[in-house]
Amino acid sequence: MGETDIYVKTGSTVNLKCVITQSLEEPAYIFWYHDNERVLNYDKTQKEIKVERVDKDTTIGTLIIYSGRREDSGNYTCAPSNLDSASVLLHVLNGNVSLCTLLLALHTVDFTHFSVRYLFITC
Repeated sequence: MGETDIYVKTGSTVNLKCVITQSLEEPAYIFWYHDNERVLNYDKTQKEIKVERVDKDTTIGTLIIYSGRREDSGNYTCAPSNLDSASVLLHVLNGNVSLCTLLLALHTVDFTHFSVRYLFITC
């Protein structure tokens, strides 16, 4: 699976969503990695991790990065316990991004009984 590149302005809030659908069972956990290191000890005012079961076959894992900084740039991977992982490359840039730009990148991996979809929105 190839990586998707996402570009955001410094100070933006970034929502990284791992949408798991058509899974026979809910994942026991969803781990997030930044440049191959698990996102564990983080300032809760800078990052937040949520997992929500939205219906019988859909789970959404979300990593929120508040006020994105240059050091937040890098490869982000969502790794559900019972599925393959998927990644995106985030670039946090200095400078102007026109207005409050909505960047949307959809990355989907289909499997026999489930799919993993990533939805990345910044503003």
